[in-house]
Parts: sequence; structure tokens; C-alpha cells
Amino acid sequence: MSYQKVTIDQLQPGSYVVKVLEQTGELEIKHAGWVRTRQAIRSLRAQGVLAVAIDPTKQLSTATAPAKPATEREPEPIAFRALFADEQPKAQRCIEQTQQVQKQVLQAAASGEPVDLSLVHEVSAGLSDAVSRNP
Repeated sequence: MSYQKVTIDQLQPGSYVVKVLEQTGELEIKHAGWVRTRQAIRSLRAQGVLAVAIDPTKQLSTATAPAKPATEREPEPIAFRALFADEQPKAQRCIEQTQQVQKQVLQAAASGEPVDLSLVHEVSAGLSDAVSRNP
């Protein structure tokens, strides 16, 4: 599978974006997907994206790309599935955070102190993000 590097100015609606290659911002792509509109491309540009990797074999023809009503909101930026080597350190941190929060919750419950569920929510969100990047 050969990906092609394109600048944000070369990116066309219907392109299947796999990964952000160059950027001035800190946009994190979670899943690969199609850029279906010029508005989505403008949004990526506004977030500092300079170049992306696309899969030319998944290019939608302009006739295939569905037209969206002007009143419909644009979806969130395209995301990609992360590489194992990139995700392993993040997964290790998630495990450590989960164990630490679990210990705090159990200690608080055992001593009759109030349990801070915001920590549980934070760790759960991190785990959810990790799973969505690597289904």
C-alpha cells in the first residue's frame, strides 16, 4: 500500500487522508478517512496542517462524494489508526494511570473518604481514546 504526500493546497475533496505529515499546530488524527468538502480542507489548514499522506487507491470521484446541505455542520477532522510503536508508550502510561487511580479510589473507599470520580472519568476517557485509535 503506497501512500502519497500532498500539501494542504493540493488536497482535494474525496481524498482519503491517512496521516498528518507536517503541521504547525498539534492536531492529532485518530482515524483515517475521507476529506469530503473544501470546508474540511479549510478547517485542516486553519488548524495548522501543511501536508498529509493520502491513499490514492481510495480516492472518491467527485460524483461519488455526497453533497451535503450548507446548513449541516462539518465533521471533526479526519483521524488515523496509530502505529503500535507510537501507541505502546501511551498504553503503558494509561495502564499506570489506571492502576494509580484504582488504588486511590480503593483507599478512599476503605477509609470512608469521598471518592473523586473525576479521576476515574479522566482515565476512562484516555482508555476510550486509545481503543478508538486501535480498535
